[in-house]
Amino acid sequence: MVAFPRPNFTRRPPWLDLLAGRDFRWMLLNTFVLDMGYYLRIAAQSWVVLELTNQPVWVGLVNGVRIFPVLALSLVGGVVTDRMDRRHILFWVRSGLAGLALTAALLISTGSVRPWHLIGVSLGIGAVISFGSPAYYAFIFDLAGKSRLWVANSMMAVVSNAGAIAGPVMAGALLAGTGADAVFYIAAALYMSGAIGILFIRAQKTEAARPAPMARELRAGLSYVRNTPHIAWLLVISLTTIAHSAIHPLLPFYAKDILNRGAAGYGLLTGAFGLGLFCGSVLLALMPVVKRKGMVILIATLVWDVAMAGFGFSRTFPLSMFLVFVIGVAGAYYGNALVTMLQSMSSDQMRGRVMSIFSITAEFAAVGWFIGGALAQWIGNEHALVIAAAAGAGLTLVAFAASPVLRRS
Repeated sequence: MVAFPRPNFTRRPPWLDLLAGRDFRWMLLNTFVLDMGYYLRIAAQSWVVLELTNQPVWVGLVNGVRIFPVLALSLVGGVVTDRMDRRHILFWVRSGLAGLALTAALLISTGSVRPWHLIGVSLGIGAVISFGSPAYYAFIFDLAGKSRLWVANSMMAVVSNAGAIAGPVMAGALLAGTGADAVFYIAAALYMSGAIGILFIRAQKTEAARPAPMARELRAGLSYVRNTPHIAWLLVISLTTIAHSAIHPLLPFYAKDILNRGAAGYGLLTGAFGLGLFCGSVLLALMPVVKRKGMVILIATLVWDVAMAGFGFSRTFPLSMFLVFVIGVAGAYYGNALVTMLQSMSSDQMRGRVMSIFSITAEFAAVGWFIGGALAQWIGNEHALVIAAAAGAGLTLVAFAASPVLRRS
């Protein structure tokens, strides 16, 4: 059972303490802008690929290939995060994302876009975020500190998920009106504003040890994870993102061919997911810090899996939106608990490398996009989602059975 501490009404809530800091407020705004651009691009990219191919497997493939540069470069990104100013890393990462979104916009505007062009864009995005993800997680720790990390992650998730709501809804309206190229141009502008904005934020960086050769630091990070079982099992649990992401390439297909709601309906479905993430994050930010974070991960995973399987059999638009909303709420609890445990349980010298490995496992969501699309095409939508739900629940239960620390945490 999850234990909630008795609230203390004699002191200011932690979220108000964080908002009192100028740099944290700037980071909240910066995260909202960046994530709105991210979800604009994802929604537009998925729709363009579906229009070009009319095959869910292509939607999954284009979004899934980014895993290859992530696998190749994320550990290097973790070492770089432990060595360098994280603001500068985030500036160049966001500038790169802006350039890639602009490239896609120009291809669409000129009518020359092909699926392989968008595969190239996705590969570039994977290379860039290999450095951005570990830097972002370490930067949040630097801003908030360990004692306020749960609330800080919750508040960052609130603004991120506000972007997840606004982005797809805006993308749906633009796709139905002005076209996909406008969506990519706007995403590029948002990425660039996020790049510039990060330079105005200051954070106290954890002191790093004297740099060693890159290969030695890479081996040290892997050895640390291998010799810290609860960290290793948390990273195993994060692989459930493969199963959980199976639903995403099916959303445009359901909106277009099963629920008969078109581009606007697709925007509403993805917006419902974002609204669920947003509402869950708000609840997390306002509630007292949860002690049994491991139990939060377990319960949220099971809720996601049941709702995902139910979505596969839904044939009414309101029920489908509700189930996607529930998935979003579960995702907020799952993500905040998992990230907070990894950040707080990692040593200061290894945090960047641990979060870089987490970034790799999180990016296996791209593999889930491909697997979800492929399974749906081969065995049907409903069976694909049931199999994915069973896989996600099963892997999480195995991890908890194997790790006493997770069961107590």
